[in-house]
This record gives sequence, C-alpha cells and structure tokens, in this order.
Amino acid sequence: MASTDDDNIDKTTTMMQPTTLDGLLAEGGVRCFAGGLEVEVRRAWIVAGEDRLAYTAIVRLVECCREWHWQSDILPHAGGAALDSITKSFTAEFTHPIALGSLLRITHQVIDARPRSYRLRFELTTLQPEQLCARLEMVSVFYDPAREAVAEPPAAVVDYLRSSIVPPQPADDTP
Repeated sequence: MASTDDDNIDKTTTMMQPTTLDGLLAEGGVRCFAGGLEVEVRRAWIVAGEDRLAYTAIVRLVECCREWHWQSDILPHAGGAALDSITKSFTAEFTHPIALGSLLRITHQVIDARPRSYRLRFELTTLQPEQLCARLEMVSVFYDPAREAVAEPPAAVVDYLRSSIVPPQPADDTP
C-alpha cells in the first residue's frame, strides 16, 4: 500500500492523550454511570491510517474506567484512609474491532475480593450494534503509599467489594 503524506505526519501529539479519567472528562462527551463509562470513539484516539482503536487505546480507556471505579466505589468506603492500589496482573481478550464513531460502553464488575486484593472484569461493548468487543481482567493489590507496602484496606472497603461480586457467568460454548 502506498503511503500518503498524511500518513507520514507525526500525530503523536494529538493521539489519545488522556490516560487519566480527569483528562478524558476534560475532552467532554463522556457519560459516567454506576458501573462504568460511555464514550464515543474519536478520531484522535486512532492511529493514523487506521479506522479502529488499537489495543493501547483500549487499555487507556479501561484505566479511565478503573479510576472511575476507584473514585465512585472504593474511596467512599475508605473512611479517609491513605489507600492506593497496584496492578498484580492484567489479561485481555479482544474479540471484535472498535470502529471510529462507535458509541462504547465500558463496564467494570468485581469478580473476586480478598483481604488485600480484588479482581475486576472490564467489558467493552459497542451499543449500535450491541456487540462485546473486549474483555479485560485486572487484579489490584491494596497499597499503603506512606509505608510503601501492600496493605489491608479498611474493613468497609472489603465488605463493599465482597457484596459487589458478580457471580461467574457460564462459558459460551457455542461454535
């Protein structure tokens, strides 16, 4: 395929810069709801010459959703305690491309909770047509930034997480 001059322009300064929830919200067009975010996939998030999100942009959007979960679900139960988390593991499965202009819903679900860690599942679904495009899981370990050590969060955080666990869904064995 022949390259055009437009393909050779360095567009990294306009590529998806918001890797934080605040940055994404500052762009506008984001709807936060209990359990996730909705966004319209923008041209600035897509690599030049492509028409769909790269996995790196998907991971950035998931990080924004994780931040929303932290602000809306964890901090209200932390009682002002100095609390942070670090990522222990991260897995992803990409099943369908996410096209430019798609209305995208990113949801988070607690699927396991332990005294010092928990597992979140993120699902990215286009809304028109409704199609699951990616599923990512992350294990987060609670961390005390002052002590620079893994920590147990306040009991109210663990209680909340355990009460929020979504039961496992049966595997889809259809061919």
